[in-house]
Amino acid sequence: MIKNAFPLLILLLMLTGCASSSSPNEKEFVQLDMSADVGDQIISLADVNFKVVPEQTYYILLDESLSDDGSKFVRKFIKYDGSDGAEGAVEELENEVELPYSFKSADDARNWLREFAPEELALYPKTYLSDSVLSHWEQEGYDYSVEAKNVAPLESFKRMGAVTRISDPLLIEHDAQELIKKIERIEKDYLPDHANIDVTRDLEALSQSFNYRTQVRLFNEPGRSQLVSLLDIELTYRVDELGHPLELTLEASFENREEHITGRLLPVIDDLATFAWMMRDGLVEEFGIYGVGNNNSELNYANISLYYEGEETGAHYRENFSVR
Repeated sequence: MIKNAFPLLILLLMLTGCASSSSPNEKEFVQLDMSADVGDQIISLADVNFKVVPEQTYYILLDESLSDDGSKFVRKFIKYDGSDGAEGAVEELENEVELPYSFKSADDARNWLREFAPEELALYPKTYLSDSVLSHWEQEGYDYSVEAKNVAPLESFKRMGAVTRISDPLLIEHDAQELIKKIERIEKDYLPDHANIDVTRDLEALSQSFNYRTQVRLFNEPGRSQLVSLLDIELTYRVDELGHPLELTLEASFENREEHITGRLLPVIDDLATFAWMMRDGLVEEFGIYGVGNNNSELNYANISLYYEGEETGAHYRENFSVR
């Protein structure tokens, strides 16, 4: 039964998406000739790097300009297309909008479109604004509410598994008492109370470190006869005085001994699976380490690298998050 419980819970979590509205007609885009130099620029922005994600398509708005004669407003995009699987495709594209007359600057042209033809400024769903474009808009005081309908925040791309590098550091706010309260709340709400369950729990909170481990064993009968399920969740971290992680490991595993499972224990196994997911997910959110997962095994921050390992079979599930 646990084989079905974990994928279902994961699927429910992943079903969040970005809002969509009108977007440019892709036929209006012109595919550019991508040389090696341009390719390096495409996959290495100043603030963040991206990758293709299977079954996902998203865009990055790189630049805005005018055509040489000032009669067209031009936006340059990168398209990350994972619709064909993990390999996918990365393309550099241009969207050209015809203007009623020649403008002297791209800002003037964009502002005119904002007033008289705002539909021409709509972006594709799941568009990330490059740091240069966003900074320019903010400095100019440009109202980009039209574009914002399809702009996705960086957090959305991290959760998608699309980000491989971020120029910001990963920091941990070490508040041991609040973390203990969160752990205890999840244990109270989701850890099942059953005669066949045995729980071992260790917790140590120091000034700059934290260690927590819960092991839950389910037996087919009270009195520790035959082991049916084994759940193990372990969290260890150390930080310096500024919150930089010197060590961070979060591991969650669940194992079923299917030969010992009886029908009356299936609801208990489902409850254990729910508890395992809620604790794992709660701790992942607490430390903001959702940028790695099945679609992305490594995310490089300014101060550390975050890694992910995961495996799942019919009777076994394991995830490990760690920093180096």
